[in-house]
Amino acid sequence: MNAVEMEKSALNNFKIEIEQIESTPVKVVYLFGKITSQNSYAINHRIKNIFDDKCYDTILNISEVEYLDSKGVAMLLTLARVIEDNGGRLIVTKPSIFVKELLELTNLQSYFKIVEDLAEARKKFQAPA
Repeated sequence: MNAVEMEKSALNNFKIEIEQIESTPVKVVYLFGKITSQNSYAINHRIKNIFDDKCYDTILNISEVEYLDSKGVAMLLTLARVIEDNGGRLIVTKPSIFVKELLELTNLQSYFKIVEDLAEARKKFQAPA
């Protein structure tokens, strides 16, 4: 199995969708599925491409993330760090109950700006940073 086939296989239970908010540099990244040690490398590879346009203001919708292990948590922290290091802002929306509890158990809920819906996240990007 070559590298491309391995990445596709790792992403079988995971999907990323990206929406650019019209007339803004803000993008919404939707994550679906499970983020585990088996697919975190492939997901990180895909996420790197999100910022090819050098726009780092991001709303991360994780309502459809079913499972997150320690590698998944590390991936979220890395994503937050990349955004912050490049002058962007990250707002996390709609964490699933499992992810919300995991963030609370690891005391990371205070590390991320978390809001309950997309409309609220969009409003926060309209306000000054």
